[in-house]
Amino acid sequence: MDLKRIMDLRKDREAFHWFLDHICAVVVGASIVEKVKYVKPPREWLSRSLEAFSLLCLENYIAMAKSQAQRSRSNSKPLWTADARGRKKIKVGPSRA
Repeated sequence: MDLKRIMDLRKDREAFHWFLDHICAVVVGASIVEKVKYVKPPREWLSRSLEAFSLLCLENYIAMAKSQAQRSRSNSKPLWTADARGRKKIKVGPSRA
């Protein structure tokens, strides 16, 4: 999917549906979206702020996602976040009884 097509949002119906199914579903929660996507219009389950956040996430990570999908060795970086942001770091230490 082309970022320009997605940024046109409702003007390009196919791109908008892809955006709803693949990006917004992750932000809102796939289980919620699966229950309502064919029953209710997006304005009822996708707030304006979540739609804007979904677009921001897509724009931030699209270069990284494309390079991973193409299995290229280029190190694409997010536009607005540092490398470690968004990744959960787990520290394993000795267990305490």
